Amino acid sequence: MSFMKQFYLMFTLMIATILGCSETTTEEQSSELEDASGWLVSFAEAKAKSTEEGKPILMEFTGSDWCPPCIALHDNVLTSDAFKQQIPEKFILLKLDNPRDKSKQTPEEIAQYKKLSAEYNVKGVPTIIVSDATGKEQHRQVGYSRETPQEWVAKLIGVGSP
Repeated sequence: MSFMKQFYLMFTLMIATILGCSETTTEEQSSELEDASGWLVSFAEAKAKSTEEGKPILMEFTGSDWCPPCIALHDNVLTSDAFKQQIPEKFILLKLDNPRDKSKQTPEEIAQYKKLSAEYNVKGVPTIIVSDATGKEQHRQVGYSRETPQEWVAKLIGVGSP
C-alpha cells in the first residue's frame, strides 16, 4: 500500500473518530482495503512475487475513474465472489491505473504506467495481460464485453493453467 493511501486511511479514521462516527464505518473502510489488498501496484514487486510463488502475473491496465468499460469490468467481475475466490489463487494481481485524477498515485506509479503501457503496446483500456515472472506476455484481452464473472474467470483460469 502506498504512503498516500496509508495517510488517507489514517486521516479518514482520525476524522471519523473526532466526529464520533460509528464503529461500523471503520469496519467498512477496513473491509474495502482488504478487498483491494490482493492487487499490487509495483511491477517489480509483482515479478518478485511471481517468481517466489510460481504464478503468472495478471496485469490490469485501466482508467479507473473515466473509462466506462473499465468501471464495468471492476464492478461486475473484479469485485465478484467468482473472481476473488479463484483468480488470486492462480495469479499475482497487478493494477496499472491511468486515472484522470492522479492525486492518489505516486509519481512512480504514474511513470510506471507510461513505461509499461508503451512497452506492452497498450492502445486502449481495459487491457488484461497475463505474463510470466519475467514479464513475457502470454495472453492479452482488450475491452470488456459484459461476460458474466464466471465466464470471465473461466477464460482466465484456462490461460493460467500449465
